[in-house]
Amino acid sequence: MLGDGSTRPSRTEATPLAVPAGWPGGKLWEGAERADAAFPGVREPALHALRDRTCDGHTYRAELSVFVDEPLLSPDPVLRDELDLPGAWFATIRTNLAAIAATPTDRAAMPLPGGRR
Repeated sequence: MLGDGSTRPSRTEATPLAVPAGWPGGKLWEGAERADAAFPGVREPALHALRDRTCDGHTYRAELSVFVDEPLLSPDPVLRDELDLPGAWFATIRTNLAAIAATPTDRAAMPLPGGRR
């Protein structure tokens, strides 16, 4: 936990979350923690610590993860140019997707509008 006297890894990134007091929980709140536990073999930034605090009618969470020191594939959320990715990148994606697909979940998929798949 943050603030418990443990040493902080040198290259980290903090992600803050906030919700009205009494509302913590659910996919957004528990996502990083649950993914870290559910997918130990998946390549993702390691989650080092979580810290929750409630004050002034809100609950706050800080998630401390490893800082990803790799170049962005695109400056935008939408790819506008074809990427030249190495075979190792695709092998990692295949391995990660296989691990995710094999993991049981209690989450339900939402149907797409119009019955699309």
